[in-house]
Amino acid sequence: VSQVCAALRGTRLSCLVCAAGATALPTRRETPSGHEYHFGLNFLSRFLLVNGLMEELAAAGSEADPARVLLVGSGRHWGEPVLGFS
Repeated sequence: VSQVCAALRGTRLSCLVCAAGATALPTRRETPSGHEYHFGLNFLSRFLLVNGLMEELAAAGSEADPARVLLVGSGRHWGEPVLGFS
């Protein structure tokens, strides 16, 4: 996430779409910072990305036409849980 934010510094961002996600991983995994992988990818990475690009979003928008952030989810959590552990 920090590398993406660094690469986009100074870019005019009028819209940011956060659509990555993972469900039903076959085994427990952790992010490089030690968080459970599903939580890190689906929640923490979005928070870090939006906050890391807040200046670019603010600079690209105006009060009349603000920049937008779209967080895309999934209905996967309504299905049968397949978590890979008991």
